[in-house]
Amino acid sequence: MSLLAATFLASAPVVRPPEPVVQHYRASMSPSCSEWTQANKGEGPDPEIAKLIYTGWVRGYLSGLNVFGPYQTRDIIGGRAPSSYSSIVDEYCARHADRIVADAMDSVASALSGEPAIPVAREKFTGKRKAVVNWASTCADWQQPNKIARMGDRIVLHGYLTAHNRFGPDTDGDATGRVTGDVVEGFVDRWCEGHREALLFLAVEPLVEFMRTERAAGRLPPNGRYSTDVVSDR
Repeated sequence: MSLLAATFLASAPVVRPPEPVVQHYRASMSPSCSEWTQANKGEGPDPEIAKLIYTGWVRGYLSGLNVFGPYQTRDIIGGRAPSSYSSIVDEYCARHADRIVADAMDSVASALSGEPAIPVAREKFTGKRKAVVNWASTCADWQQPNKIARMGDRIVLHGYLTAHNRFGPDTDGDATGRVTGDVVEGFVDRWCEGHREALLFLAVEPLVEFMRTERAAGRLPPNGRYSTDVVSDR
């Protein structure tokens, strides 16, 4: 190596990657890791039902990730069984018992897509694309008088909403705001009356627009972070 080259290398500045910008987003009805692990161990009330419901939240999130997320694949689950992603959550929650399942989603998405884990801050998606939504429930299913099925669809809906909050066009990361589940379900009930055969996830964009209109009119509280919110330290 020449002296000139050695001098240049020694004096070259060290380039460090930029610090990630933390973006808050509402993890709507995300199970906690302690709840996930308890159900996985067969503990607590109705652990099998709880495990199905919590896995549904993950499926809803991954469906939303297909639609709004930055990964090249638009079918992140593919033909895999639920165990392919629930086992990753198992491992994450075993190491991070004080966190929530939403915090495990980067690990899940990276493992399933084969792409590197993404930082929290991303450019918001504002376009349209073809994507697989792993959630086949229709409005007719939603309207059935089956409380357990309704509970399952509700948690899948909130998993999907969480991906919307994180990657969708809402810059506050809180498309629905801090409202009760009754407000969300009430809107979906009304929307489904006129769209009985529609897939349930199609109610999400009208729901978000309804929330935006109601907040602007002062009939719902503003979205964004509240001082009483529990924020993950991830």
